[in-house]
Amino acid sequence: LDCILVPGGFPPRACLGYSLTQLFYVLSFFSIIKNDFELDLKSAVRLLDKEEGEIKALALKVTAQLENKLPVIYSTTFNEAVAIRFRQQLNENAKLLCWHQVIPEMNHNELVGWREKNDKIAVILLLDPDEFERNLTRIEINKAVIKKYTSNLIEIHSKGKSKLEKALYLIHLCDWISCFLADKRGYDANEINVINSLKAELANKQS
Repeated sequence: LDCILVPGGFPPRACLGYSLTQLFYVLSFFSIIKNDFELDLKSAVRLLDKEEGEIKALALKVTAQLENKLPVIYSTTFNEAVAIRFRQQLNENAKLLCWHQVIPEMNHNELVGWREKNDKIAVILLLDPDEFERNLTRIEINKAVIKKYTSNLIEIHSKGKSKLEKALYLIHLCDWISCFLADKRGYDANEINVINSLKAELANKQS
């Protein structure tokens, strides 16, 4: 059988470059998507290679801003998948509780929760210039509300031309933030003992 082998020995979250790429090729093989993703993927690789130094420098800057803070990640639906990945990376790598919400949905509920001043909260906005125009307006209004209750508002802007290129840029940057924050907090980014313990307990219950 034809197959694609993803190298083993790494945490799944560290193998996104392998798993995402092979998924594109599988979908292309079955004519579910066109193969024009290759150009965007190669362009993303060139961008990340070119920007590597600046990405790490920015990641270190954001890491310092997140130290001893509770991160709250906001994005529009345009980057919702990136926001979810970032939250999960902070959970697993940095061993840090945080949450994320999506604009415009959070404008119907969570925005009302901003009522008390709390500088222990750091809000991270994942932004893109190609957002739906009305969402760009929403973001500016949200920023004005949030700034009343925390002085820690961090804007992270995507880079690149295609949506894939911009998403991979943000993922790469946010992954570095989670790893740098793990080091800052004195944790091993690879360690997930509590998850392994959970799986072992579940296995014992089934046997």
